Amino acid sequence: MVETLHVHTVGLGGDSHVRIDERRRPAEALQIGPRRVVPLSLLAQQHEGVVAELRRQRHAGVEVFPAEFIVPLATEDVRLSDQGRRLLQDIGTVPRSLTSMAEASPYGRLALAGLAELERRRLVLRAAFTPTDALHVLGRYQAHDRDAALLGAELLGPLLGLTAAAFCSRVVEGVSRRIAVEVAAKAMSDEGAPLGWEGGDGSRALLERAFGEHPGTDLQTTLKLSQPLVLVGAPVAAYGPGVAERLHTELVVPPNAAVANAVGAVAGGVVQHLRVQVRPTAQDGIFHVLLPGGLEATRSLEGGVELARTRATSYLQELLQRAGAVAVEVRVARKDFTAPVRGQPGVALVETELVFTAVGKPLISG
Repeated sequence: MVETLHVHTVGLGGDSHVRIDERRRPAEALQIGPRRVVPLSLLAQQHEGVVAELRRQRHAGVEVFPAEFIVPLATEDVRLSDQGRRLLQDIGTVPRSLTSMAEASPYGRLALAGLAELERRRLVLRAAFTPTDALHVLGRYQAHDRDAALLGAELLGPLLGLTAAAFCSRVVEGVSRRIAVEVAAKAMSDEGAPLGWEGGDGSRALLERAFGEHPGTDLQTTLKLSQPLVLVGAPVAAYGPGVAERLHTELVVPPNAAVANAVGAVAGGVVQHLRVQVRPTAQDGIFHVLLPGGLEATRSLEGGVELARTRATSYLQELLQRAGAVAVEVRVARKDFTAPVRGQPGVALVETELVFTAVGKPLISG
């Protein structure tokens, strides 16, 4: 009953993680996304020491976690495993390169095994080479620190036998190709093709021939999109022509296309979520409340729920106000998890989960 766009979402953007996967065949070794990371150029602009560390890595010819950093967002979390807590303490309060952390530990890269847990809990962010960095190196986009982007390309390019410029061109072409494949997948799925058809071996072989990536083939094929391709966003000038060329269609870039996404973001809502758990303890009548600021105890379940509601509401309101939101509204969804007790009637409470959602309107100043 609601008229809307039919959306096909893909994990690909200017902050997609560009990395080399040497386990894949050469044509597929360059991987772009779906993980989002902080671009090196932006990290270096915000933090001292990043360019110096990248220079050190280039001089040393580093091949373990080249041009990858970890950025701390918090210093503690009561839900962490012992391994995750130790790793968070090792990271400290400033960005650290994964290479330097592996070098400093007697366990080498195994010392970073708990990193996934920290990222999953949003306690740290990863920073690495991205398409945005590639555009900085090629001179197509200049907003942050080009030196950091260039050093990242000089570290990753040789892993594929490429110069920094050739590596960055390969990255840009890779983004254009991925967009073209996703547009083709969307068109096919609209006509009844199963989702993921483009991932099969036969489909990949045909796509390679359609995109001219299989020289000397006896089979010539072409993809042609019968509708014009309309692109918006800051990097459309870099990626759009390659997409339209692969799909043999007209490229339409509307006026003010570079800021269309920003306008949409401003016109939308600011949303934050927070999950809080209230758990019974071994001590009868005592409940623990896992809050952003730490663990607190109450003498009843409903007392813990009310404490969580008060603290979470205040926390989220402050968070959204710092983000520039007004008219903040906080809603909560509650779910009680229970389990049967052997030899006893009824069930026992395992945990009460409270999911708070805060929604506010962006403050738009003239």
